[in-house]
Amino acid sequence: VYDSYKVQVAAYVYLYNEINPVHKIWSAVIVAIAKDKVAYNTYFMNSREIDDCFTEVFLPALKIYNFQHQKKEK
Repeated sequence: VYDSYKVQVAAYVYLYNEINPVHKIWSAVIVAIAKDKVAYNTYFMNSREIDDCFTEVFLPALKIYNFQHQKKEK
C-alpha cells in the first residue's frame, strides 16, 4: 500500500466526517487489489494516523497546489 493511498483515504475520511458529523469514521482499511494476479493487500489506519496524514501531508500539499495554480491565473 503506497503512502499516497493513506493520504487520499485520510482526506476522504475528513470530508465524510465534515458532511456526516453524527456518524463519524474513526478508522479505515485500505484494500489494494493486484491488477495482474489474484492477490490483495490490506492496511489498517487508526484515527491518529488519519489525523497525521491529513494535517501533516494533505493540507500542506493542498496549500502548495493552490499556490501554484493561483500564480498561473495572475
